Amino acid sequence: MNQHRNLASRPRLQPSSGLFGIVTLGALCMAAAQPTAAFAFISESTFDRTDESTGVQRIETVRSAAQGFVSKRVLRTQTKTANQMFTLSGGQSTQVKNDTLDGSTVLRRGDLGLDLGKMSLGGGKSIQDELSGPLSDARRNELLSVVSQAVVTKLKSDPSLAFRSGYLALDREKSHLSAEFVSLSFSLFIKGKRVDGANMSARFNNGLWISWVSNAFGATEGKSTLLDANEKVALQNIAQDKLGPAFQKISNTESVWVPDAKQNKYDLIPAARATLTDTNGQTYTLTVSEHDGQVLEFYGHLYNFEGTISGSYYTRHPESPVVSSGMPYVSVKSGGIFGRKTFTANKEGKLKVPRVAEVVVRLSSPYFNIKNNGGEAAELTTKDDAKFEPGQNASAAETTTYFHAHVVSDFVRERIAQKLPWLDKQITANVNLSSHCNAFYNGSSINFFSAGTLKRSGGNDISCNNTGEISDVVYHEWGHGLDDNTGGIDDGAFSEAIGDVTSMLITNSPEVGPYFLTDGKPVRNLEGEYQYPPKEEDQEVHTEGLIFGSTWYHLTQAMIKKYGADVGRDTSARLFLKLIYASGKYTEAYDAAVDIDAARGDKGPNFCLINQAFARHGLAKKDSSCNS
Repeated sequence: MNQHRNLASRPRLQPSSGLFGIVTLGALCMAAAQPTAAFAFISESTFDRTDESTGVQRIETVRSAAQGFVSKRVLRTQTKTANQMFTLSGGQSTQVKNDTLDGSTVLRRGDLGLDLGKMSLGGGKSIQDELSGPLSDARRNELLSVVSQAVVTKLKSDPSLAFRSGYLALDREKSHLSAEFVSLSFSLFIKGKRVDGANMSARFNNGLWISWVSNAFGATEGKSTLLDANEKVALQNIAQDKLGPAFQKISNTESVWVPDAKQNKYDLIPAARATLTDTNGQTYTLTVSEHDGQVLEFYGHLYNFEGTISGSYYTRHPESPVVSSGMPYVSVKSGGIFGRKTFTANKEGKLKVPRVAEVVVRLSSPYFNIKNNGGEAAELTTKDDAKFEPGQNASAAETTTYFHAHVVSDFVRERIAQKLPWLDKQITANVNLSSHCNAFYNGSSINFFSAGTLKRSGGNDISCNNTGEISDVVYHEWGHGLDDNTGGIDDGAFSEAIGDVTSMLITNSPEVGPYFLTDGKPVRNLEGEYQYPPKEEDQEVHTEGLIFGSTWYHLTQAMIKKYGADVGRDTSARLFLKLIYASGKYTEAYDAAVDIDAARGDKGPNFCLINQAFARHGLAKKDSSCNS
């Protein structure tokens, strides 16, 4: 899989013939309900990849009838960065090699000339010492600025080390800052436009700068212009053409350079990109060439899988036991639903509310709000203990989704190395949606469909359980949100794997989504020997995601064997939650995992476990020191 979008040479696949296709039983994040709406307004298209089970479309060379785009110059670039010479501290030169699977240029040395233990902002403490203690958000941002400026200054001391044109901008959301591991992520801008896919990262282990990863495109020539008023109108016209009556709004418009591979060079195509929203609240990305008006990309963002106040819920799926426990962190209001005081229960659903009036309880917390799309919302009015009971005052999807959404968010909150503001924001979970065989994350909510039969052409109908009653689906869809909020979903296959791995780490099972279908079979199984590179027929994102998913499953099992069940799983989870900051694509994950595990540039305690797991699935070369 290419590191950069290659608009010229990617293989074109035919549209999938069904909702589930060969992947078998399809994906946790399929858009079974709206495939027609997603495709109905696309005509005369050449499909690079179309997957009707997810509603994701990636479309190339679609001529738009919309007028307004003028011809803007394509930037002709020089050689790829792989041919540059990099000079490091001490005046030594090193030829950069493409030693990652997808062509990223990676330069690794035990010491790249910066040590946070020797840098100070005053007050006697080094930056490394400060990272070892608690940090306010303001201080964290200040340290990010200082460390990133030190990296840029070091790079500028030898221009060949970094880039030959443009400037770097620190992406704070994609950067990770802790005493053990620092990963700084930079985007590349040329002539005021962000270069799509061009990013660089500096990695520190225990304070020492140990690696520099560069996904740049060499020097450029040419003049760029930004969108004018007519072009903005043209972009909106194309958006309305794509979504038809379902079009609601266009937002997040930006002007970017999109790389187009040309043998040993890249052309940078000036392009307009925007986010579209339809009447169902689903979002899409539209990218149009400013050079000739071609639609370069159009795809949807559906990423399958995601007193005491107590409730009953399924432990894992509709055929598993029903248990009762406190509803974690549930919020109650005194004086009626419009009361002025709100109180939040603890993790066990226990809380103290002044008995000045009755309290109204809904399945809502500071972290999740359950919205029932199949009837009235679950609600209790009480002066003491109360219980949400499916079939009486709530639906099973409401209680099951509520409980398991808090299970996954607590699991991550307790193990993630740095503060993630998204974990403290309230997320809407829509349950009992009217269609069947679907669940998706759309950038702001997690969404689950009702039980029922999905009619398919040829009579090959499928019957599915309510996806809000399946814990794995809740974990998976929430995992997409985790990916989205730790740097963005840059790689669909990696995001699917992140959802699956999130589920696996909690369930301790390689089976993902048992009883998604009523026959009880899991949607996917991470025990398989899936290999990189994927075959052409295995490039659908859920199938391709199994390569990394099975890799991490086998790494987790190796850690459990080495450390024991609890410590092994915890070690795997903590490494995984750092990895998602440091790697945007699964083909870069091995390099990032080794860096995180390393001890100031040397091989870390889990190096061989990591190497063996990744090599097993074709994502790394087997290291000769790990033969035992």
